[in-house]
Amino acid sequence: MATFLNETMTSAEPIPQSPDRTLVGVALMLGFCLTAPLLDVSAKLASTSVPVGQITAARFVVQCALMAPFIWIMGLSLRVAKGQVMVLVFRSLLLVFATFCFIAAIRVMPLADALAIVFVAPFIVLLVGKFYLGEAVGPRRVGAALVGFVGVLFVIQPSFAAFGAVAIIPLGTAVAFAFYILLTRGLSRRVHPVTLQFHTGLIASLFCIPALIVAQGSGSDMFDPVWPTNIALLWLLGAGFFATVSHMIMTYALSFAPSVTLAPLQYFELPVATLFGYLVFSDFPNALSLLGIAIIVSAGLYMIHREGWRPDSWPPCVPYLQSKAISPTQSSHLRQPHRRSGSSTKRSKKPSSIHEILPFGAHVRSFLFCAARRLACQSFFVWSNRRMLLVRKTGGKLS
Repeated sequence: MATFLNETMTSAEPIPQSPDRTLVGVALMLGFCLTAPLLDVSAKLASTSVPVGQITAARFVVQCALMAPFIWIMGLSLRVAKGQVMVLVFRSLLLVFATFCFIAAIRVMPLADALAIVFVAPFIVLLVGKFYLGEAVGPRRVGAALVGFVGVLFVIQPSFAAFGAVAIIPLGTAVAFAFYILLTRGLSRRVHPVTLQFHTGLIASLFCIPALIVAQGSGSDMFDPVWPTNIALLWLLGAGFFATVSHMIMTYALSFAPSVTLAPLQYFELPVATLFGYLVFSDFPNALSLLGIAIIVSAGLYMIHREGWRPDSWPPCVPYLQSKAISPTQSSHLRQPHRRSGSSTKRSKKPSSIHEILPFGAHVRSFLFCAARRLACQSFFVWSNRRMLLVRKTGGKLS
């Protein structure tokens, strides 16, 4: 969910759309809503035998490992400006904290209850933007945000009675996600989304792994790492895998259709999470929690509706790619994002989406082609080396 909120809260120019492209974007968005809850299910299953801190670390380590090949295939640069390093670090720490709080909550809470509380993150972003950043936010959207917080109280109240203070932990996730979104607004225009995701996983892993080493042998049920069983190892890998896959699906969904079109579909994740929670864990929200979820969803949809009426509220699919004038024959611009001031060189026409730069099918074809080429080169290198050694041993006489 953080990935989607990150994209939808970034403002820029509109993109042209056609019915066919919009339908593909909607289909991918529904795929995201079906995939993202699997991350939560995997984490909840793993939490029965693995500490929360270890699950959090595994989620980012696997994400980093899975994103690394895409960096190589797409030829992206890992360099970032000095002024962005601390922002990347703080942004990654916020995501680590948000992930840790959410996994700690769903360990005992139903998935739907915890996820519904996290969905107040857009309301927090909106209120921070209005009262702290001085952004133009109308009274109707402020009212919708306040109504959304009332819905959270309906969800927390029965959960607090059943699980205690753990029911408040998802609010920590919501607050961390909100500031994570605010930090990502600027970075999304300067760093490629795949590179940004790789850096997030790398930085988070560099913080999580030493923390687990320090906590080893402490006896803490939240941090003391254990050697996972075969099935627990599968759940740990699943958490990182589904986190990465859902991010990639969301990136491509937003490249086919505007986020204003896709934003209402994000709430489809709530019934999917409810269904998975019932089928896997036999958890189902009670009547008061369902009422709170309905209030949160209604307030969020109304806020998206009001956002859609603003003339400047049509964000692009991938802000970084929209902000760069990149054509398929100008991939070197990805490595050189800064242009000298005063340059009179005209930029080429902006592509309407990442799909025009490197569509998903092209990613697959490029990966297979590069893998086959590298395998052929390495095989030839090994064969030639062995032949040279054989020539030297036989004195140039080969049978």
